[in-house]
Formats: sequence, C-alpha cells, structure tokens
Amino acid sequence: MRSIAQTLGIATAMVSRVLARAGFSRLAAPDVPTRPNRHERVDCAAGFLDHALAYYGSLGVCIELVLTDSGKVFDSGLFVRLCEQHQIKRLHTRNCRPQVNGKAEPFVQTALREWAQGRTYRDLRQRTARLPRWVHEHN
Repeated sequence: MRSIAQTLGIATAMVSRVLARAGFSRLAAPDVPTRPNRHERVDCAAGFLDHALAYYGSLGVCIELVLTDSGKVFDSGLFVRLCEQHQIKRLHTRNCRPQVNGKAEPFVQTALREWAQGRTYRDLRQRTARLPRWVHEHN
C-alpha cells in the first residue's frame, strides 16, 4: 500500500480505506516458497528445496546453485541427494559471518515487496525487464 500511496501522492491510510471498500482488504500472497527457519528439520529443508524447484521450474527457471548457511539440515543426506539429483551445486556462507545474510535477507524482502509483488506486470518478461531499473532506483 505504501508504494501505491507514494505513486499517487496520497496517504497510505487513504489507500487502505479505498482498497477495503473495494473488497481488497486482504490480498492473498502468491504461493512463493519461503525459506525454512534455522530450527526446522531435515525433511523441512528438503521439502522447501523440492517446492522451490517445482515453483521456479514452472516459471522456466533452472536452479543451478543453492547458497545456505552451514546448518546441519543443509548437509543432511536427504538435502544433499536432492541437490545431486537435480545437479545443483551447494555452497555455504562462511561461518560466523552474519553480514552475508544480514544484508542479503532484507534486500530480498525489499525486492519481493517493491519489485516482484509491488506492481502488476503483464507477464514474466515485463517483470524481468523491470528488474535492472528497480535495482538502480533501490541503490
């Protein structure tokens, strides 16, 4: 709602009220996979990867590399076999380096909110074409 308000030059509360009156008070989130949290089990990490492979595969995206922290779930036999089965290279972030995820995770959330889901696109090609401009504006 914030980006709509900024684009139109009106208050966020006004956008919220107008959307609520139009029946859009609760917009459903797209079925995009979210990462497992650090307390999840091996089957959850492998399930997340499996879901991500199916989702991005349906968009024509081939996953070649997975970058994870050094959590045990990402070194489990199940997760490793799934990566090998799909010929995915596995990399780990360096230990005791929260800066890696500390910068990447907020950027990803901002990109999802403002670029990927914050606008309406005709198709994936239009959304992809918008990315370089969004990154430039974001930076």
